[in-house]
Amino acid sequence: MITDNLNLKELQAIKICHNMIYDIMKKFYGVPKNDLYQAGVMGVLEALKNYQENKNCKFSTYAWTYIYGEMYALQASSKNINQNREGRKILKAINYAKERLTQIKGKVPTTKELADFLEMDELLIANVINTSKEALSLNYTNEENDALIDTIASNESLPLTTKIDLQNSLESLSQEEQNIIKYRYFNDYTQSEVAEKLGLSQVTVSRYEKRSLSKMKDYLT
Repeated sequence: MITDNLNLKELQAIKICHNMIYDIMKKFYGVPKNDLYQAGVMGVLEALKNYQENKNCKFSTYAWTYIYGEMYALQASSKNINQNREGRKILKAINYAKERLTQIKGKVPTTKELADFLEMDELLIANVINTSKEALSLNYTNEENDALIDTIASNESLPLTTKIDLQNSLESLSQEEQNIIKYRYFNDYTQSEVAEKLGLSQVTVSRYEKRSLSKMKDYLT
C-alpha cells in the first residue's frame, strides 16, 4: 500500500483530501476503485511536494488537479478501458444521446448537452469520447457499417443469417484465436483475465485479438 511508511505530514494531507479523492473517483470508469484511490493518494503526495503554505488557496483546492491528473493518467494507460462491459454501456448511451439530440436540435450536441441529457458528469462523458477514439479494435465494421464488437456482443438479437455468418467468421480463426474472441466478447473477460486463463501474456492476447477481429471483418465484408 502507498500509505505504508508515510510521515505524519503526508498522512495528514491524505486525511484532508480523503473525501475529495472519493468524489473525483466517481468521474472515472473501467479501473478498479482501489487502483483509483491509490492514484489519488499519489496525487496528494505529489501536490504536497509542490505546495507552499503561503499560497492563496487551501491545500485541498491545490491538490485537486494533481489527484485528477493521476487518476486520468491511470485510466488512459489502461488497455481495457473500452473493452469492458461498463465502458461499452456508457459509450452506447452517449451514441444514443448524440443521435437523439441531433434529431431534436438539428446539430451535433456539445459535451455539456450530452452530460445534461444523460445526467452524467461532463468530464466522464469527455473521457469516454476521447478514449473511445483510441480503441481501434472496436471500430472494425461489417458491410452494414455496424461495429464488429457490437455485432458480437448483441449476437442473441441478430437475424439467423447474420448469426450463421458470424459463426462462420469465428470458425475461420485458429482455435486459440477463437478462444480469445469467445472469452473477450461472449463472456466479457478482460484481456488480463483471458491471458491468465490461457497462460499467455496480455500483450499476446491483445495482438491475437486485433488480428482475429481483422480476419473476421475481412470474412464478413
